[in-house]
Amino acid sequence: MAKRGRQCMMGAAGPHASAPTVTATVAGMRLLARRAHSVAEVRTRLQRRGYATAEIAEALAALAPYLDDAAFARSRLRFRSQTSKWGEGRIRQELQQQGVAAEVIAAAFAAWAEDQDNTIDWLAQAQGLVARRYGVTRGPLPRAEYAKRIHFLIRRGFSYEVAQRALRASGQAEPELD
Repeated sequence: MAKRGRQCMMGAAGPHASAPTVTATVAGMRLLARRAHSVAEVRTRLQRRGYATAEIAEALAALAPYLDDAAFARSRLRFRSQTSKWGEGRIRQELQQQGVAAEVIAAAFAAWAEDQDNTIDWLAQAQGLVARRYGVTRGPLPRAEYAKRIHFLIRRGFSYEVAQRALRASGQAEPELD
């Protein structure tokens, strides 16, 4: 009785056993064909795939016209601020994790703020998140519920001040001290 599944159809060696080896430059181009990547991301991905350090350096030099951390940071900022509803802190953290330098991130946020068409209303985004997650409530909240909502916004990357202002503006007052 024959086995069913991938192993039987492709053989024990796997699906790529007879495929020609791909150079690091071609592998890098394939990465960039899907979406923009930072230089550090491309380097890390090529290292994970087992390419030699010299071959990676050569590939990065060949891909240099297509790798621009500043453009990547601006693109990622635009995408994350419009689709994920993350706050500024969370977007900065993601860019740092993707290997973008702090100066480049700061420049991307500054350029974004200068452009009149791209103004981000962090307060409105925070209010929308709270309304979507918790619904519309008016009046003072119990301390635990207020803290829960503040922490929700902070985890999404909004500053404490923006989180407080968002709750106040949506009618969810701070709990009164005993």
